[in-house]
Amino acid sequence: MAIAESDAYVKWAAWMLRSSPAAWDTDLCLVDSVVAPSPRQLDAALSGTAHHAATLHRHGLVGLRQRVVDQRPDAVLLAMTGPMVAAVTGVLATITGGARPVLVSGLPGVGLPVRHRAVRARRGIDVFVAHSRREREEYAAGFRWIGAEVQVALATLPFLVEAAAAAAAAARGTSVQGDATERRPVFAAQPSVPTTRSERLELLRRLATLGPPPPVVKLRQVGVERATHHEADPYGELLAELVASGDLAADALELSSRPLGDVLASASCLLTISSTAALEAIAAGVPVLIASDFGIGATQLNEVFAGSGLIGPITPAALAAAGAPRPEWAVEHYFHPTDENDWVEVVAGVVTARGQGATKRTGSFDQLQLRAAGRAVARSTVASARRAVGR
Repeated sequence: MAIAESDAYVKWAAWMLRSSPAAWDTDLCLVDSVVAPSPRQLDAALSGTAHHAATLHRHGLVGLRQRVVDQRPDAVLLAMTGPMVAAVTGVLATITGGARPVLVSGLPGVGLPVRHRAVRARRGIDVFVAHSRREREEYAAGFRWIGAEVQVALATLPFLVEAAAAAAAAARGTSVQGDATERRPVFAAQPSVPTTRSERLELLRRLATLGPPPPVVKLRQVGVERATHHEADPYGELLAELVASGDLAADALELSSRPLGDVLASASCLLTISSTAALEAIAAGVPVLIASDFGIGATQLNEVFAGSGLIGPITPAALAAAGAPRPEWAVEHYFHPTDENDWVEVVAGVVTARGQGATKRTGSFDQLQLRAAGRAVARSTVASARRAVGR
């Protein structure tokens, strides 16, 4: 069973389930939250998977606990933010009689740098899934540092496999990605970086210098939709402001909320500050440019790309020079040989050990879990109220 919170986690969970062994009986549901995806976001997140938005059920914490008690899954993938993981872990720890499942978690994309609060919130799980050699090493060290009994397993980000397959099919002529004359730069927007309004306005101005044809700004959320991280200054509003003031022409940039795979199909290059979309573009054979205009570091969440050969400014010259990452960087960061993946074996091993009587020390609710549960209940209540009034 997988339980997902936001659009990014829904996509990750659905693709993780798709990549699991055919013999596994899988299920996907949602936890009620203010960052829960809209129907449109669900459709985009589930694109290419066997899941459909209309069939997914939402549950609050009490409902989730009851569903786990009723279905008795061997393992549960907690595809959610750290605070929600802490809350759900605490709630599921109250299940008695040996019915508490193996708990698995991870992050839906680039997971570096390791944040202390991220590992602390997940210290009650059994298995953490990392997506690169470097992530595995650093998260294992993070869990050891806080004394958490968590095994760290390795898995290729599952949608990277699909992106690579699509690119290979296109190269064989079995799918159409469009003529080169139709290709345009695509900027993968993020809600949290750049951080300031002035930087985000300047970013749009610099993107506009890359046209014609007009670059595409790929959005994660539209209108009142929410994502995993809060977006204080949405690009749609900022672009409208620049057009209204005369700073940019109305056709200087194009906004798109289509699934990333669809947008990449006609991309000449993928630009971003630090989005996981860069990894999908690499897998699909699309040139990538990690924008250095606003810095490279932990604040911008892009220090993981140091040494990749992908970093440069948002200029026509850098765009023309963009390409693939250095092989030595790629093998350590998300593009390791797939035969190194062991997450299935690790999860199965913990399930087997649990069946033979091995237990994880869970204890009672600690202060972190109590606070997380309280916030989760509040977020679930707000989310339910918003849907009730049609927001």
